[in-house]
Amino acid sequence: MELIRTQSPDLLIITVKGRLDSHWAKTLADELSESVRAGAHHIRLDCKELSYISSAGIRVLVRAMKDIRAIQGSFFIRNPSEVVKSTLALGGLSGLLEKDTPAATASSGATDASAGESEPSSATVAAPAPLDKPARSSTSESAAWETHDLTPSPSPSNSTAAPAATPGFTCVVRGRSGKLTERAFAAGDCERVEFAGDKLGIGLGAFGETFAEGAGRFGEFLAVAGSAACLPADGTKQVDYSLSRGALVPKVQMLYGLECSGSFTQISRFDTLSDKRGTPVSEIAETVLNLVGADHAAIAILGETAGLVGAFLRKSPVAAGAMPAGSREDTGASAATLGADEDNPEPDFADAFASPSPAATSGGATASAGPARAGQPGPELELFREAADKILEFPQVRDWISLTSERGYARSLSLAVGIISRKPGATAGGTATLAPLLRPMGKPAVPGDLSTAPPLAGHLHAAVFSYRPLRKGKLDLATTVHQLFEEDTAQALLHLLHDSRDLIGAGESEFIRGAVWAAPITGIRSEGTN
Repeated sequence: MELIRTQSPDLLIITVKGRLDSHWAKTLADELSESVRAGAHHIRLDCKELSYISSAGIRVLVRAMKDIRAIQGSFFIRNPSEVVKSTLALGGLSGLLEKDTPAATASSGATDASAGESEPSSATVAAPAPLDKPARSSTSESAAWETHDLTPSPSPSNSTAAPAATPGFTCVVRGRSGKLTERAFAAGDCERVEFAGDKLGIGLGAFGETFAEGAGRFGEFLAVAGSAACLPADGTKQVDYSLSRGALVPKVQMLYGLECSGSFTQISRFDTLSDKRGTPVSEIAETVLNLVGADHAAIAILGETAGLVGAFLRKSPVAAGAMPAGSREDTGASAATLGADEDNPEPDFADAFASPSPAATSGGATASAGPARAGQPGPELELFREAADKILEFPQVRDWISLTSERGYARSLSLAVGIISRKPGATAGGTATLAPLLRPMGKPAVPGDLSTAPPLAGHLHAAVFSYRPLRKGKLDLATTVHQLFEEDTAQALLHLLHDSRDLIGAGESEFIRGAVWAAPITGIRSEGTN
């Protein structure tokens, strides 16, 4: 993003060029704050060349308007690009536009920009409420549980999904996940998917209007209850987010992943027993499947972490030939500049690939899943290498993936979203299976040998926030998640893994306490051959 200041005696004009996402939001916020401190009380943002604005950017604009109005000043947007104009109009924020802007004068009755800053729109978010029935109490190996049924709300007015015949979620498996291992994604693999309040999603995606905008940024994303978050694989490592507001619905340019439509049928509170460190995510998954009485379920976990184990992409998996001119990959930058600093790895993501596998050193194919040896990529990393691939052999894998070498983000608050199953190959009333997106979750009977693990499988993405206690009593997922993104900054977004390497493996993610929203998956279909 580029900021250009033009000062006149009574007015400061700041021209904004590029993308106003989570990475650049603070830069603009600081510029506006310093301008006010320097005496500028009447400010206009010229957004003619602003190509994208996320919810993080909207938050900066709304806050600036409130702060400047409080000192009897004025703050408006002039010359909005079509993207900015439509985003603000859909979000009911046309009051931010300068009055002589056509979009501003045409939006009669538009919601004032100061309204609804922290609350999602009820027209967008389907928010089931607990029934007035006593909680069902139960105990698993590591935790005590209390479960409430939920009353499904009507589908939101802007939902594109057909009404569910039975409570729960119907899922669409999108894209070709196998292209990840060969870095073969191109424009034809990209779909723009809306995630209204009745949808849940995970996969690889990016925010933007076109494939070209996301080409150098495609990374892990999650979506639930009218909120979506992406971790751009462009080296910034700054989680961006988009929230439902008025008629504005989060949209993700998706390479592959899962889109589920429906509503949660129950909420369970869990608290780890006093003699345990935490409750493993596999135990949470097994318990939830028993509670909903299904073999497949969609879940959202919001809880305090004992530690997370996961990975994220350092670089976009778009094919080099499909990269637009001028993108990060097109510039010929080295792997070191595109990923983390190899000499100074992040504390939570130390190098987990200490030495090459025999296959890599001999020039042969990558070894298949089996017992891992110290210094080799663990079998859980087979999720990235179902074939002898090109980009994920040692040592290239270090340029492409960051992996937790031990549990990280302890005593944080995490939102984990995804699917779980104990019959990965079953169709669950549809024409397809979830198998292409499912990874082993259970603990192997023989350490490091996934063939001895129970049939429990899943795929979860987790956004990490600073710690805050969860409210007791009734907890609305949509409102809670919306406020979490608005009031905090996501520290990371991970694909959760089970690192089952013998002796040196980090194990799996664990939660101390939290809430789990869940529902059975009642139908599965596929759009794309995985």
